[in-house]
Amino acid sequence: LNDLHLLTEVIDPESGQPAEEGELVFTTLVREAMPLVRYRSGDLARWVECPCWLPFPAVQLRGRLDDMFVAGDLNLYAQVMADAVDGVPGTSGRMAIEVEKVDLTDRLQLRIGGREVDPQEVREALFDAYPAFRQAVEARNLQLEMETGADLSDQIKAIQIRDRRE
Repeated sequence: LNDLHLLTEVIDPESGQPAEEGELVFTTLVREAMPLVRYRSGDLARWVECPCWLPFPAVQLRGRLDDMFVAGDLNLYAQVMADAVDGVPGTSGRMAIEVEKVDLTDRLQLRIGGREVDPQEVREALFDAYPAFRQAVEARNLQLEMETGADLSDQIKAIQIRDRRE
């Protein structure tokens, strides 16, 4: 990020206050024709150390605000889940997420694209990305069902979310 041209902030999306992790916001400093003032990008990010020797701040993108859904009282981000699953051997980078209400419990059905994907490895990768996810499943506040090796090549987007709750 070039601090000579942009004032970059990471804010809490709900309060608008500065935060270590939240929504990425830009204000242009030298643009004249169409300046941006606190432009909310919709990207989720967090501050990180810059890997280079330059004295500029760096951010790590974590996903998009519009790919967040609530299931089992957890805020889950599809991109974070997809990044976790991508580390499992055999996955194709495509995932379909369906959320339903069964009795009083949310059920999360995941279809993971790829070949010879171990469902237990996918489960552990998701639990590593979201420790509270493991607790919700073990406490039966959230049901997790998974299909690995699915053919998801007909999906336009790599990650598809369907919320079927009323």
